[in-house]
Amino acid sequence: AGFYAGQVVGGGGLNPMMAVGKEIAYAARHGHISTDFNTLLTVLLVQFSGAFAAVGLFVLTHPKEFRMWANSIPETLSKAVSEFLGIFVVVFTTGCIVCPDMMRRKMVDGQPTLEPHPIYLDEPDYLGTFAIAAVYMSLVYSLGFVSGAHFNPAITLATKALSGMDWNMVGVYIFSQILGAFAGAFAYLGLYGVAFALAPGAGFFWLRPCVAELLGTFIITIVYLSVHYCPSVRGNEYFGIAVAFATVGGMYGAGWISGGVFNPASALAMDAASAATGFGWCGAYAVAQIIGALLAALAYRVLHPHEFGGRAPGPREEMIAEGIGCFCLVFVFGLNALNPSVQTTVLAVATTTVSLVCAFHANRGGQLNPGITLAYQCHPSCTRTTGDCFKIIGVQLSAGVAAGITYGLLMGPTVVTDIGRGLAALGPSSFAMKTEIIYTWGEVGSIEVLFTALLTLTVLTVMPVSRDAEQSDGEAALGLAYGFAMMAGGYAGRVLGAGSLNPAISLGKDFAHQLYWGGFGGCFHYLWLQLLGAMLGAGLYLIFDKKLLGVEEPVSKGV
Repeated sequence: AGFYAGQVVGGGGLNPMMAVGKEIAYAARHGHISTDFNTLLTVLLVQFSGAFAAVGLFVLTHPKEFRMWANSIPETLSKAVSEFLGIFVVVFTTGCIVCPDMMRRKMVDGQPTLEPHPIYLDEPDYLGTFAIAAVYMSLVYSLGFVSGAHFNPAITLATKALSGMDWNMVGVYIFSQILGAFAGAFAYLGLYGVAFALAPGAGFFWLRPCVAELLGTFIITIVYLSVHYCPSVRGNEYFGIAVAFATVGGMYGAGWISGGVFNPASALAMDAASAATGFGWCGAYAVAQIIGALLAALAYRVLHPHEFGGRAPGPREEMIAEGIGCFCLVFVFGLNALNPSVQTTVLAVATTTVSLVCAFHANRGGQLNPGITLAYQCHPSCTRTTGDCFKIIGVQLSAGVAAGITYGLLMGPTVVTDIGRGLAALGPSSFAMKTEIIYTWGEVGSIEVLFTALLTLTVLTVMPVSRDAEQSDGEAALGLAYGFAMMAGGYAGRVLGAGSLNPAISLGKDFAHQLYWGGFGGCFHYLWLQLLGAMLGAGLYLIFDKKLLGVEEPVSKGV
């Protein structure tokens, strides 16, 4: 994150030893250092100053770690500083990644011009988006146990809707978040002299960007609540990864539609920083984001009735978790698959899978794939009834269809994209469920079957079939293994028109295509290939897991 933010202006080293080592290497080759000695001393001084500033902030946010400060710094102040610092760094990092791109676009006779220019949030280097998520993850880990690492008024309001959080504390959180966002936005405006405009992408108007912001905020909030707010998993070690990865798919998918902000404070500050090119979209975005967060709070309450005086979660909650998870996964897939500017679909689906598995596995959900659900049923130690299994599969497929229709309607028939080997088409037809002409079903089928089997074997090996709904061990390993197995298949099969590995995604794709262009039915070829792969993976698991063959130590324990 620091390297991406600082590389354009000659910074990003963040380490005095790196700066000194670089100059020693340069001097060994050229006989002199690359800059004057005073500049090198300035760089070292700035880096050490940053480290000492971090010590001061650590004292403010963690006073109980120091005996002399334990009773003199109020807890409210520590939480306020934590929220201010978190959103400040995220917004400032975003500006440092996007604004240099604006300067490069405006080079005149070798010199950058610094007048405001309407470059939008959807246009940075796509790996820069991952860097924004990386700094978000580091902040969630470092400050999560101080204030909860909301860094977002929508998440604060969702938390208030579920808990007895005092309204005065809610006000402190939101005020600190807005103040931190403004500080970050005007810091990058002052540093670069330019600010990106907060506005929908080309061809999108009021409703579609707001829906993208609403659903993106919903995904981030439901993941946050499930991995950090939930009492049964609170204190786990994977919440930072889950929350940060939830933002990756959303920013990639919604970035070209709305900017992928998902935060009312950030939207307000970014809009104010670019007021010279227009102001006003922050209001519509904020309303959509808050609605999305409150819907996530409602979904959380439905999934965890025992936390609100109800019964323990059961098969119904598992089905709801699978439905929400499949909808979110297929929706993120669709937005990224239709994005004409960057090919981020595989990475977005993989990171979203990691976050959703971490979020819903405690509810005995997180399978997110009808093939894997069916493979579980083939396992002799599975206690779920056959009827419940097919109900869950029906929910997963229905959620995939709903997500496909949603992103199909969100895009409309006029979105033009170019994928694969340059085959141009309109709207969802650009990724219709058909193989491309130069490949055969045998070639496509081999990818689908092989990598679906690998995915199923991975999931069955890392996660046991039966688990207590309150048990929280292993979500990180399962989520990462699941997500990166998806990534392997996605990258291996994307050129052939294969690699979705999931019947819910395949069915959703075909329904999205059917909305405008007809030709429904290609998904059924993928469905049976993916189910065949899942059964092959289940068979391999039965062979490899020695516990089922009467041997004491199962292979899965080593994993």
